[in-house]
Amino acid sequence: MPRGGPRPNSGGARPGAGGPPTNLRAIVRYVEVDGEQVGQNVIDAVAAELREGAFLHDAGPMVGVTVETLRRWRSVGVKCLTEITEGRKRRSEMSTHERNCMELAGKMQLAEAEARARLRGAANALAYGGGTRTETTVKLLQPVDDAGKPKGDPVELERTERTIEAAPDPGMVRWLMSARWPEDYGRTRVEHTGEGGGPIVVDARPAIERIAEHLAGIRAAREESAPERLSAALSGNGGNGNGHTS
Repeated sequence: MPRGGPRPNSGGARPGAGGPPTNLRAIVRYVEVDGEQVGQNVIDAVAAELREGAFLHDAGPMVGVTVETLRRWRSVGVKCLTEITEGRKRRSEMSTHERNCMELAGKMQLAEAEARARLRGAANALAYGGGTRTETTVKLLQPVDDAGKPKGDPVELERTERTIEAAPDPGMVRWLMSARWPEDYGRTRVEHTGEGGGPIVVDARPAIERIAEHLAGIRAAREESAPERLSAALSGNGGNGNGHTS
């Protein structure tokens, strides 16, 4: 469905206030249907965007609201639908805004399901193959004058067409199978176990002993060199003349 240009908002935020529309039935844009301009309110415009495959953060700005506002409206709608389903509240007890939010939530869910179905169909078509396309090849002859310069428009000498059939896409087949049946066709998981299928026991004692021996060697080296540094400091050898080593 081709989209027309946006029209001024006919409801919602106070004109000139610069805020988003608060009335979900406000006309936010016009679209062309059978040659006529038809107004779309916030609810229908959001559903149309999602149906065409838009992400939520794109659908909001398209109707003049932030994605946070759109999520809040949907949350209100889902909450109200749950209350009605569980018999905790009647539709007549809800405000106009709550009823609008319910309609928005329902149409958003349906639009997203339709978008997924269309994309799934495209993925299946790639996986199975069999789709055809026509490739046209045209041979042209460029007339030239006596000096060899191009003269006039090229003349078509030959035109050939051939039909090409798409082969199945193995990568798409694997992806579809792993996405739908991850337990059977997902990535293989290798599980390591210890003796008798129990947990793997790791003995860290050899590593700890080697580290302890290394630290002891460092400590012994420091203790052996300490008297020599003290003697040099007292005699002034290797110092800075003030009895201090530099």
